[in-house]
Amino acid sequence: MRSLIVTSLLCCAGIAQAHDLITSESAERYLAQAQQRLEVLHSRQPPAQRAESAFALGRMLDEIRDLLNRDIAAHGRIQGLSTEYLVRELKRKGLTIELSPPLGRFPANVSWYREALRIAPEGAHTNDAMFGILQGEFYDSFDADPLQARAQPWSGLQDQIALGEQLLRRAPAYSDAEETTDDSPGDSTNTSTAQGLTSVIPPNHAGNAQGGR
Repeated sequence: MRSLIVTSLLCCAGIAQAHDLITSESAERYLAQAQQRLEVLHSRQPPAQRAESAFALGRMLDEIRDLLNRDIAAHGRIQGLSTEYLVRELKRKGLTIELSPPLGRFPANVSWYREALRIAPEGAHTNDAMFGILQGEFYDSFDADPLQARAQPWSGLQDQIALGEQLLRRAPAYSDAEETTDDSPGDSTNTSTAQGLTSVIPPNHAGNAQGGR
């Protein structure tokens, strides 16, 4: 009888987990990746390797944040024991993911992208880290309508504009450039990257940047 009860509970847990975006297996995988990246980050490895680990942590937290926000959108809260376990254990490692009450969702954790650029300003991670900061700060600058920006200090807008302009200048060297570059000789402009970057800051952000001092 006991074995039947245990089997039934495991089956029910499996069915419930099938609907969870984060399973026990993926939670353990994320935690193992986090530990590995943190060990490299705090080691005496060359700056390039430590910066790559910081960048990888940012990417991983972005991926988890996306799953958590999908939970919020679908259910109004995060759900699943594996999800709660993952968030709790990440926090114990210093990788905090917290809900923002004003936004009603989990904001971008761009600090790891900034850390990657601090450790090694130039490297394979540079353009992606810069874009991660720009994209994360943009999506956290509004609630639902991108054209209705939340209040931002002028200094923050200046930083975003400067970062976007810097990345546009680097666009030919951007990692996705080969996939979107025109084949004609001498044309190395990554059009899709440029369009993506110029669309990140909506019109009223630009207006605020020009006249909001």
